[in-house]
Amino acid sequence: SIKIKILIENEKIVFECANTYQKSLENKAGDGGLGNALIQKRLMLLYPKPHSLEIADGAGIYQIRLNLDVHEN
Repeated sequence: SIKIKILIENEKIVFECANTYQKSLENKAGDGGLGNALIQKRLMLLYPKPHSLEIADGAGIYQIRLNLDVHEN
């Protein structure tokens, strides 16, 4: 299952996503591949203003929380 939550407050957008998964034998080590590193690089390019990306992976649930500051200076 996948749960998505988007919250927009004043000058901030919060995106949360959580999904369940089962680890395959091929990905037994739990490495996330290059996907997380590429996402963080893209965020730095697209949103140079303050933002944060939190990633949690455990107990068969992968969760992210992205906070974006959309305030125009």
